[in-house]
Amino acid sequence: ASKGSIIIKSNMKLLSFSATTAAFLLQVQTMHAMVTSRTTRVTGSVISTLAEVALKLRLSKNSGVKVLVKAEPTELLTGRVPYVKVVGRKWASPTGRLTCQKIEATVSDCSLDFASVVSRRKLVLTDPAKGTAMVALNTEDF
Repeated sequence: ASKGSIIIKSNMKLLSFSATTAAFLLQVQTMHAMVTSRTTRVTGSVISTLAEVALKLRLSKNSGVKVLVKAEPTELLTGRVPYVKVVGRKWASPTGRLTCQKIEATVSDCSLDFASVVSRRKLVLTDPAKGTAMVALNTEDF
C-alpha cells in the first residue's frame, strides 16, 4: 500500500483505498444507515398509527394507547413484523366488564396479511402472535 492509503480486509480479500476514497465510502455508508433508519421509522409509524386507531375504536374507554412497530419496508411487503410493543392505560372493553389500569405487551415476531393492510386498512394476523404481557389491575377492575 502506498503512503496515505487505507487497507481493509473484506471477505478474506485485502482492499486498498486512498484516504479520500475511504472517507467517501464511510460517508456513503453513514448516509445509507440514516436513510434505512428513517425508512424503518416511517414504515413502522404507518402500521403503529393504524394499530392505535383500531385499538381506540375497539375500547369503550382509555387514557392512552401507544403502539411501537419496528419493520423494514421489505419485511412488511412479505407480511413480517419483527417487533411490536403496545402500551395502554385505563382500558375498558366495549361492554365495560373487562378493565385494566395499565397494559404492556411485546411481540417479537408476527405476520400480517399485507393485502388487508393496503386494501382494507385493516390489521389481520395470519398466524397467532406470541410474546409477553404485563397487566396491572386495581380494585376497580374486579
